[in-house]
Amino acid sequence: MIEGSGDNVRSNIKSGHISAVCTSISKSFHAKHVTFKDVTLRLSNVHEFIVPTLRELAGLHEKYDGKVMDLSDDSVLSMLENIGTGKDPDMNGIERSHLQIYEQGIRFEYEELQVHKTNPFVHLDNLDVSCYDRDYESAAYRFEMKVKHLEAWRDAVDRAITTLTDVSAPMALAAIRTLDNMENGVLAEELPQLTKDNAALALQRLRKHLETFSNDSSNTRSAALGREHLERYLGVFDGANFDVKETEAWAKQEVDRLHNLLREGIAKTQRLLKNPTLELNDLLDDYPSMDEVYNEASKTISKARIFVEGKDILPPLGGSCIVGPAPPSRRWAMAMMSWNAPYERPAPAMYYITPPKESYSPSEVNEWMRVFSQTTLPAITVHEVIPGHFAHGQMLRTQNSDIARTLFSNSFVEGWAHYAEELMYEEGFMEEDPRFQVGVALEALVRVARVLSTIAQHANGRSVKYAATLFEEIAFLRGPAAYLEAERALFDPTYARYSLGKKEILKARDYAKSTLGTRFNLGKFHQALLHYGSPPLGLLTKITEEYTQSELFERP
Repeated sequence: MIEGSGDNVRSNIKSGHISAVCTSISKSFHAKHVTFKDVTLRLSNVHEFIVPTLRELAGLHEKYDGKVMDLSDDSVLSMLENIGTGKDPDMNGIERSHLQIYEQGIRFEYEELQVHKTNPFVHLDNLDVSCYDRDYESAAYRFEMKVKHLEAWRDAVDRAITTLTDVSAPMALAAIRTLDNMENGVLAEELPQLTKDNAALALQRLRKHLETFSNDSSNTRSAALGREHLERYLGVFDGANFDVKETEAWAKQEVDRLHNLLREGIAKTQRLLKNPTLELNDLLDDYPSMDEVYNEASKTISKARIFVEGKDILPPLGGSCIVGPAPPSRRWAMAMMSWNAPYERPAPAMYYITPPKESYSPSEVNEWMRVFSQTTLPAITVHEVIPGHFAHGQMLRTQNSDIARTLFSNSFVEGWAHYAEELMYEEGFMEEDPRFQVGVALEALVRVARVLSTIAQHANGRSVKYAATLFEEIAFLRGPAAYLEAERALFDPTYARYSLGKKEILKARDYAKSTLGTRFNLGKFHQALLHYGSPPLGLLTKITEEYTQSELFERP
C-alpha cells in the first residue's frame, strides 16, 4: 500500500461497488513478470525486518503471505547480528550503496531508537491483513492466507505485549484508536467466527496493555525524538543529511512560494470565471457526488496517461488501474494506491478513494467531500496514479534487480509522487483550468506543513496542539483534520519525506539541466532515476552524474 492523500483520517465503513476502470495496455512497453528466486543471505537478512513491505509493495506473496515477524527482543537482537553478513547479491556500485544504506537504517531504528519497544505501529503493521483485499491472486487463496495471518495474531500480540515496554502516552493513545478500527474491520468481515473471535481477543489484550501507558499524568515518557535523533532519522534510510535548522528555513521559504502559487491560481480562476469575489472555500465547496468522484478520477487518469506518454515524460506504461471505494481495511486514508507489485503476475492496480462515513452529519460530509473537489481531485489523482505511484509501480515491474524491487526508500517513493504533482503543472497539464494549479499548491502546503510539524514536536519541544495550528495557518485545514495531521508526527516522525523527497529530485533535475543544457531530456532523466527502483535520496547525485555522463558521451 502506498500512503495516500488525506491520510490523516482513520475510519471503517461498508464498501460499495467498483465504479470506474481505467485500462490501457501498450504494445511498446511490457512490464516483465519476474519470478522471485531465493536471494543471497545478506539481502535475505535485511528482508527479515520488512516482511509487510515485501508482501505489499514487492508482491512476494508466495514467501510471506500468512506470516508475521517475530519482533520479540531476543529475535530482533538475533536478526540485528545478521545484518551485513552473508553472501552478497549481484549488484553494481549504486546498488551496493543502496543495500549498505538500508542496513544502516535498520540498525538505527532497531538498535538506537528500539522502535519495537517504543512504537506500537511497528507491531500493528505486522498484523495488517488489508493487503489480501486486492485481486492479485484467486479469492480462495487470499481468503486462506488472510485466515492464516489472523490466526498468527495471538502469538504476535503476545510478543508485542512483552516487547512494548517504553511507549509514550500520545503514542499509546494513537495506537489504541487504530486498534479499535482494526477490530471493527475484522468483526465486519465474512470470516470463520472462531477466527474473528480470537483475532478480536488478541487486539483487546494489546489494547489493554497500551492503556497502561495512555495516562499523560502518570506516564512521563516523551514522545519527542530530540533534535539529533530526528536529524538522523530523516536521512538515515537515504544516506542523506538534513540539518534541522536548514530544513526548517527551507520549509518556511517553500511555504511562501506555495502561497504565492496558490494566490496566483485563485486569481487566474477568478478571471476565467469572471468572478472577482471567488475565494478558496468556494472552490473547495464545488465537489461532485461520491459516485461521480470515481468517474472524474478515471477521466483524469486517461487524460494524464495521454499527456505523460505524449510528452515523453515517461515511456508508455501499460497496465490497468481500477478506481473505486476503499474496502473497510483501507479506510484509514482518504485516497491511496495499491500497485501491481514487481513480483506479482499482471493484475489491476487499485486506486482507492474513501467515501464519508454513513453516520456523518451533513456538515461532516461537506468537510470530507471538500477533499475531492474539482480543484483538488486532479492533483490527488496524478499523485496516486500517473505519473505518480501507479506509474512508479509499472516502472518497477521492468527491473531485474532484487535490490530495486525490494528495498524502497520511502522518501523517494513519496517524493516522486509529490514531485509528479508540480511536474504536471509545469508541463502544462490542464493548463486551461487554473484550478489544477490551486490544487497542486494546496497539496504541497499540507506536505510542507508536515516538515515544520515534525521539527516543532521532535526537535523544538512543541506540543501537538501547537503543531495543529501550523496546518490551520499554512494548509487551511480545520479542527480535527489539523490535529490528526499534527499528531501523526508522533508515530511517523519522517512524514517530512514527501517534501524532502521532492526537494532532492528537483535538485538532481536542476543539476542535470545545468550540466547538459539543450541535451537535457526530461523523460530520459526520469528513466535514469527509476531504473534504480526507489533509490535512497543520497544516491541521486551519483545516479544523475551517471545519466549526464552517458548523455555527454553519446554522439548527437
